[in-house]
Amino acid sequence: MASQYLAKEPIVSLETFQGLLWGGFALCVIAFGCRAHIRILCHRRFLIDDWLMLASLLVFLGNPILAQLSLSSVYTVATVQAGQLIPGPDFPYTVQKNLHALGVFFILCYIGIWLIKLGFLVFFYRLGSKITKFLVLWWIFLFVTVASLAVILGTGRFSCFFGSVEYITTVCASTGAERDKAIFKLSVALDVISDALILAFPLSILWGTKITLRKKYVLSAVFSLVLLTIAVTIVRTSAYGGADETVASVPWVWFWLSVEWVVSFITACVVSFRALFVQKERIAGHAKEREMAARHAPKGSGFRKRAKLLHENLVETLRTLEMEESSELSVLPMPDASASSPKPNRRPINGYDEHLLIVM
Repeated sequence: MASQYLAKEPIVSLETFQGLLWGGFALCVIAFGCRAHIRILCHRRFLIDDWLMLASLLVFLGNPILAQLSLSSVYTVATVQAGQLIPGPDFPYTVQKNLHALGVFFILCYIGIWLIKLGFLVFFYRLGSKITKFLVLWWIFLFVTVASLAVILGTGRFSCFFGSVEYITTVCASTGAERDKAIFKLSVALDVISDALILAFPLSILWGTKITLRKKYVLSAVFSLVLLTIAVTIVRTSAYGGADETVASVPWVWFWLSVEWVVSFITACVVSFRALFVQKERIAGHAKEREMAARHAPKGSGFRKRAKLLHENLVETLRTLEMEESSELSVLPMPDASASSPKPNRRPINGYDEHLLIVM
């Protein structure tokens, strides 16, 4: 069984690999800390997508901990299969520990990544929940996303990952590696498809609104950060080294799944600011308030005065970016309910209200 998963010498040392995993987790902690600070500062509470991101972060913590405890067995099996170490009498139990670690890692990783995907969907739900066609698309995308996770976990050979030494060396070792490769490719395909659907949702919202073409391009570029996750997912297929190879490099898979997790997490934190979907008039009003506050700010060259003014401006900027949930209007152009008696300053365009625009 182990030979079906690992046949190449690891590229980096065990200590370097463990350090990279802890470094990736630290980056996610910093990203979530910034996101949480802004959310609490502006809303005094977490929203559902914030809790999903926090859950993903806690699950991610299991990755470096697992690597610290069990990655040595993965490297031992790698060294033996690379022909650089003669296996000892306890090697079958090392293989068992290796597979147990892989099984736990795959479960943690896919659950953590899909929590991020669900966080994206919850965020986009708030943007388009008042428009029927977008709501229908949202439920379709949610179903596909959840179903893809179910397929990935359902097709995984967890009986071999968590089986006994006898089961691993008899039943699992006799099965073909082609099946493992097919399952691996399927998981990559479903991962890419779910990411593509999540990317398509905000882009369809964006290009259905009446804003300048330049703003559409800029906002499309922001949401296209999800393409980084897709690119990392595709790179993960290189674990097999070539189209004809049926033996995967486990450290390579472990590394790129972890990279995908980190990239997805940071991307979700960057894209989550609802400033991309607020009213132009409200932003202009906040900017004017900050300008008036700056004019009446206490004069002086003291460091504490300048620091206090900088902090106040930062808080106001964050409030402008996030907006108060209680006073935030629908973030997408809503169908004009008063189309039968239009008001002079609010004329409907293509069934939508011109007053609500996406602004940078």
